[in-house]
Amino acid sequence: MTTFVLIHGAYQGGWIWKPTAEPLRAQGHLVLTPTLDGCAERKGQIRAGIDGVDNGIVKLLAERREWVLQLAKVKRVLGIPIYDRTREQALIDRVKGWGSEHKLNEEFVEVVFRLIVMNSKEMQYHEAV
Repeated sequence: MTTFVLIHGAYQGGWIWKPTAEPLRAQGHLVLTPTLDGCAERKGQIRAGIDGVDNGIVKLLAERREWVLQLAKVKRVLGIPIYDRTREQALIDRVKGWGSEHKLNEEFVEVVFRLIVMNSKEMQYHEAV
């Protein structure tokens, strides 16, 4: 058995060595793939990018809210029930698929959208009063 220490280049991490490390480990070698610091000066820029994405998510939720309120009015006029089990399950299945396509955990996507749907139903019930 041989010990390998694989060091990544700039702007990468130990993950970059996964395709190399796994076969070596399967052969019984000890393979170390540490992630080294070195891009700390970018931390602020990276966090600002995350904050921008978070702000975008909130804006999209607000836009979705407006659509939901319009739908509540239509349902009220047409006498359509707010809760539609079939539609809700179809939505959950669809977004889980989209999440999977983007390498997101399907359970996480489902939980997030169930919360969104729950809030949407509450808004519609409130609007219907």
